[in-house]
Amino acid sequence: MFYKWQREDSSGDLLRSDETVLGFTFISEQNFILIVLLTSHGDLRIEYSARGGAPKHKVVAIKDLAPEWADAAALCLIPDASCIALILANGNVLLVPIKMLLDVPWGCEGIIADDTLALIEVETSEGDCFRTPTSALCYNALYSKRPFLIYSNKAGQIFIIDLTSRKLSVGLGAPQSVHNIETFVTSNSVHLLVTGFTGAQWIVPLESEGRSLRETLGDVIPSELEQLHKTAARLSTTQDGKLCLLCIDQHKVQLFDDISMKQSSSEANVPENTWLVHMAENTIFAICQQTTVKTAVHFGMVSSFAEASYDELETPFPEERILGIIPISSSQFLPSCIVVSEKGAMRLLPARTFDETVVEFVARRHFAIEICDYLATRFNQDRLKLCVKVIQHSLRNIREQNNDSEIEAITKLALDAQLEMRAAIRIFAEFDAADALLPAMLARCSMNARDESRHAVVELYVAKLKRLPSAKESIESDLRAFLLEYTDVDEGIESLLENGLWSCVAVIVPRSAHNSEVTAKFLTESKADWPTERASHIVRILAGICWSTLPHNAEELLSRMAYFLPHLQSTSHIATFARIAEEQMNRFHQAGATLYALCSLRLLSAAPSFNYASLPSNLSLSCGSNCTAVISEDESVMFIGEFSAGSMKMKDAEKSKGTPSNRIALPQAVQVPERVCSVSCGTEHLLCLTIYGKLYSFGRNRFGECGVGHKREVNEACRVHGPFEGVRVVRAGHYHSALIDSNGRVFTWGWALHGQLGHDSRDHFEDVTVPRLVESLQDPIVAVSCGYAHTVFLSEAGRVYTCGNGGYGQLGCGEEVKKRYRPELVDIAERVKLISSKYFHCLAVTESQKIFQWGTSPQTLKMKIFLAKRVRAANKEQQQQPSSSPSSSTTPADKSSEQLEMSQTHLSVVQVEHMISDEIIQIDAGYSHSAIVTKTGLMYTWGKGLEMQLGHGNKKEQEEPHQLFEPSATIWRHVSCGFDFTAAVATDGSVFVWGRNDKNQLGVQSAPSPQVTRKLIIKGPKGPRSIQIAADSPCIAVPTRLPSVTAFMPSEMSSDQINDANFIRFLQRLDQVTVADISSHLLQNAVISPAAVFVHLLAGELQNAVEVLVQLPVSEQEIAALINDEISPRSSRTDVATADAVGTSSLLATIWELVLKHPNFCVQWTAISTLLSNYPIGDLLLRDRKLSAQAPMILSANPEMLAGLSGMQKLRLLEKWQPEAPLYPMQIAQNDLQNVGNRVRYWSCCGSVEKCGSARGSVVAEKRRICSKCSDAWTSSVKSKFSKYVTQDERDESK
Repeated sequence: MFYKWQREDSSGDLLRSDETVLGFTFISEQNFILIVLLTSHGDLRIEYSARGGAPKHKVVAIKDLAPEWADAAALCLIPDASCIALILANGNVLLVPIKMLLDVPWGCEGIIADDTLALIEVETSEGDCFRTPTSALCYNALYSKRPFLIYSNKAGQIFIIDLTSRKLSVGLGAPQSVHNIETFVTSNSVHLLVTGFTGAQWIVPLESEGRSLRETLGDVIPSELEQLHKTAARLSTTQDGKLCLLCIDQHKVQLFDDISMKQSSSEANVPENTWLVHMAENTIFAICQQTTVKTAVHFGMVSSFAEASYDELETPFPEERILGIIPISSSQFLPSCIVVSEKGAMRLLPARTFDETVVEFVARRHFAIEICDYLATRFNQDRLKLCVKVIQHSLRNIREQNNDSEIEAITKLALDAQLEMRAAIRIFAEFDAADALLPAMLARCSMNARDESRHAVVELYVAKLKRLPSAKESIESDLRAFLLEYTDVDEGIESLLENGLWSCVAVIVPRSAHNSEVTAKFLTESKADWPTERASHIVRILAGICWSTLPHNAEELLSRMAYFLPHLQSTSHIATFARIAEEQMNRFHQAGATLYALCSLRLLSAAPSFNYASLPSNLSLSCGSNCTAVISEDESVMFIGEFSAGSMKMKDAEKSKGTPSNRIALPQAVQVPERVCSVSCGTEHLLCLTIYGKLYSFGRNRFGECGVGHKREVNEACRVHGPFEGVRVVRAGHYHSALIDSNGRVFTWGWALHGQLGHDSRDHFEDVTVPRLVESLQDPIVAVSCGYAHTVFLSEAGRVYTCGNGGYGQLGCGEEVKKRYRPELVDIAERVKLISSKYFHCLAVTESQKIFQWGTSPQTLKMKIFLAKRVRAANKEQQQQPSSSPSSSTTPADKSSEQLEMSQTHLSVVQVEHMISDEIIQIDAGYSHSAIVTKTGLMYTWGKGLEMQLGHGNKKEQEEPHQLFEPSATIWRHVSCGFDFTAAVATDGSVFVWGRNDKNQLGVQSAPSPQVTRKLIIKGPKGPRSIQIAADSPCIAVPTRLPSVTAFMPSEMSSDQINDANFIRFLQRLDQVTVADISSHLLQNAVISPAAVFVHLLAGELQNAVEVLVQLPVSEQEIAALINDEISPRSSRTDVATADAVGTSSLLATIWELVLKHPNFCVQWTAISTLLSNYPIGDLLLRDRKLSAQAPMILSANPEMLAGLSGMQKLRLLEKWQPEAPLYPMQIAQNDLQNVGNRVRYWSCCGSVEKCGSARGSVVAEKRRICSKCSDAWTSSVKSKFSKYVTQDERDESK
């Protein structure tokens, strides 16, 4: 609200409940106002103020002045404010000097010289009821300068009285009872505006063209006065001398400068049911239904805007009729007024400061810069400062009201005002709204990549994150995409680190030495643990740090890396840590060596027996029909898109018109239990090969293509079992799949209708739900590709075989074959090294770099047929026309038509011409396009380009491979072609996508396409017909980086560096402190490997080494060889230093030798106890004299330590040693007792064991059931029992 109410009767002398206001008069000038109210009780309520002073109030009863003339019905002030004219009920006029009412300095030289009342009698012929005055006014004559009083009555009479002579000057008669009269004064004329009780209005000239009042009225004939308007309208005059026309039906008001009212000077809308309007300089006051007040601030822009915005004020007099508005002349920016109602007057004052009013005014006009420009000019203010003021106040209001609906318009104002970027960010950041500038900044950057605003984008994204913490994932993804695009942006590293935007930190860390230093300091001094869920980004950050610029205290960072190492699951991440540690060992030897050793241990333990990831046929990226799968840097699988066939149909495109164009299919993680080294996407399923040669799949599985034994949907990655050994290659087709195992055998499963599985099953066509061997292939197979309904095989000898459907030439046999159930050889003269097929055409690359192709897509074939028909129809039409030459019967067009119809080249193998000199290492085929990657990292594409799937930025079709030049300086590693899109991986793991993106399967946002359809007119035999074609689908024209995924790249560390022997040699060169540090880390996060055993041994931690050793697998044959001295400790140490792998039995022999030599008795026997509990090596204990001598004591004191010994071994220990005290009870098998019964006797009474001599004891001893010690104890007990009886007998005898 721009205005507020303030009651005028501040003195507290309010109107009584039965008292109302009958009329009012006022004089309002600059720094002066005088108001007089006439009440129904005959009181005059006067308010006045001068020179900005506080208003003064006085109430005067007319009866106190003139009791006989107290029946006043109307009143008006003389223009010089010297007296008040009271029009009595009988029509007479009473002049009351102002001096009689107020003690004021003016009014001394008025029309009444002395302070006495003056009565002017006016004669009228009307009855008493019609004499009642209705309205009155005073004005100074234009030419005579004499004051005149004009008043009207209910009879329609108008009296004009010369106040100087105090006589009636002129009398007029109106066509009807008069409700109100007003004067309209110009520089050369005066007119009287008369309003009747029915609302009809007339204009009566009073003075014009230099003629006086009498002269002008002499020509006026009242009966000939013409009513002004027939429609619902009301004319009034304004304080500044203009005519105001209120058009009630049209809800508008117009201002006119002259009486002709031909051209309005300004106009504005008004609310419905408006009864009275006061148009001030900057505000419109509207009275609606005579009870409601509405205001609209316009600041002089009445003629400039179509709709004024009105505020309805809460009226303080809801049931009181409003009589009128008194304007207050002042120099304030907003005018004030006094609203007079039947119960008094209320002042209407501005409720806001100038700044608040301007802000609200601009806000209601959507923060248009034109409004700010206008206000700056109108109020003589600096344009930029005014805009800043508006922005600051608006942002403060938004923060206080928690309503950001206007933030976009405020942002536009800041940009339109051309605020300096840093200043704008500072202003918006003060109110936590800096991110509102982000869309504008991004737009500016997209239009000009060198725009300076790009350096502030990071700060804006961070501000957005603070305001919307729940959207952190999407914010981080968007910011990372921006940073990848603008490679020179390196600001904001501190904010990124504080807010945990690790993926963005990883992008900009390498861009400056400052970023490296700040990041290293943050990671080192951070009290919180590094986030394990962002391990991949942490690794990239540490790899991107410029270590050479770091201070010498950066050693702590390497130490923290060692503690973070156990959270890394990917071997590539561990290898990165190892590379960093190796590079920093010269500067920070202990920390670097510790980290390098720990990384090497984990790489050794993670390495499988066969490196499946090293196979060139394995794919880190694969595209299906509308999906893409990528092996991320942590060796997990990321899936983008959906399982569906083909592109979006036209009806689906029509439905998607209302869908937001910025929808993106974000990558989703696929949970596979093991690390994945290869993926292959089909149309409705995905195959994942792990580094251990295991196969997992998931998908819709409608044809059993997942290979899990049924056709139900597989929602989670499920293990595929079969009679294969160590899967090496997997390929997914349209609805079938294939794999190659370690023996070169091929297994296929899934859709089998066309014989594409190669199982030679002509009698049945059931789908196969589990992998089945292709028995007809005798040669070892090294590669396989699954197309739409066919399969291509490549043997170790370089021969190509095909089976399945060949309706479009997929089999390469020179003819259309609908079904082939058995793989047959394709005639290619040279040895083939690469093959590829996904849909309807096949590719092969020979060792001599030749490219062969066969097959074509149905659309291509249909287009050829369509063109052939068009050519044939054109030829026929040409032949029907009269020919001037007989030789024209055979035309070139006819020959081309014949060639077009007879062309069957797609059925046979044809060579693709190219000029690629580099070695081709990978080839891939899509639906109607193909791609190649060379050894030096170049990429070539060819085929159809209507969906921009070739990546050249246009839709041109290419018959031969053309090099892809964008992005520049990119070295390609792998490419995969989808249905009508392409994806590729660069050597740094960056994933790029391009082509059709109608289902957002590319994971990036496409440029918005026009949501229209095209109409195509086709001429047919039955006449022309029209078909509708969907508009161009959203496409990515050139390779665009996928910001949210980084593909897995194999480690650069060679396999010969990662072996036990090299690692042990490295350990032997380390000092004891470093080795102890490594061992300490392994105690907290154990690594189970032979190398870890040697770490603990070198650190002197024998027991820790033993505890790791016992967790390693060892066969019974190895232990038997160790016991039989086939593996000696001395030879095992030699093996450790020279062999590529260290066997567990060799470690066991080495540790046993070290146990024998260990000086600490407790440590020695603790290690022995652990070894005996896990390995059956008790004979080694019995074989050693020292240990076998100490063993009985251990067995006596703590038998649990030798629980690993067998009963026989325990007895063998005891037969050489006779304990003084009985041993604890032992459980010994009966067979073991029989075997040693002639040497050792075990007594079940107490569990004691005693040694037997060579000769047997007496018969009595052999027959006893308890041992000798228990027997002696029993005898002693018996004797003690009977001793008292013996003593008593002796006493009796002595007596």
